[in-house]
Amino acid sequence: MKPIYIICEDQYGKLFFQNLCKKISNCIKVKVKSARGRGRILYHAPRIIKAAAENYRKFIVVFDSDGENNAEQEIQQKLTRELSKDNLQIELIAVACNPCIEEWIVANMCLNEAKPLEFLKRNHGYEKSHLPGFADRLDIGTLLSKSQSFRKFYDALHRFSGN
Repeated sequence: MKPIYIICEDQYGKLFFQNLCKKISNCIKVKVKSARGRGRILYHAPRIIKAAAENYRKFIVVFDSDGENNAEQEIQQKLTRELSKDNLQIELIAVACNPCIEEWIVANMCLNEAKPLEFLKRNHGYEKSHLPGFADRLDIGTLLSKSQSFRKFYDALHRFSGN
């Protein structure tokens, strides 16, 4: 089975997703690459996918919605349209964390904060560089029930891995 290719927003997301996927299942193999910021997802993701399409067939693009209601559909459509020009034999799922990946951390605490990043900074001294360390602390069951974007990521991971 070929690994699943995950494209995330930033450098801290790389290690976070590697650790999180190991926690979800040791049988799921992933390669994670950073697009170096949300504004760059549409620029970098097609290039990353085209370069990797010979060796990978399953791609998950995870990014922060930053509160934009249709961000997930917009990114999915734009990436699909861009990649269709090359007739690549791939599957792609876009997952928007609403409003940001820190929502998963806050949902894990069984809280619902409109601005999870600010909440974590203010109440827990959180910095973006702390993100990778949270992967081991997340409870998968709690996240599946508390976070719609996590559930979509989890489902995509299992669908693509055949588990």
